[in-house]
Amino acid sequence: MRMWWCSARSVERFRDTVKLAHVHAELAALTAARDRAIVDPAGIADLAAELRGVNEAQWTIADRLRKCEWTGDFGAQLVDLARSE
Repeated sequence: MRMWWCSARSVERFRDTVKLAHVHAELAALTAARDRAIVDPAGIADLAAELRGVNEAQWTIADRLRKCEWTGDFGAQLVDLARSE
């Protein structure tokens, strides 16, 4: 399920058409596999929403970590972010 949310998030973030084509293909395959494996996908909607929230938080932390690295900020903020992930 995590891979599915990562792919869904990538669709929202990527602008490169080649990367987007790969992500769309991966997302379609993962969605089909999920739908075959889970008899009642609607029954897990709350869990899926919770997972998306967790993944969004991790993406935000990862983005902030990358920003610290890009700017050369290896101080307390980077350490706090790294510990929170």
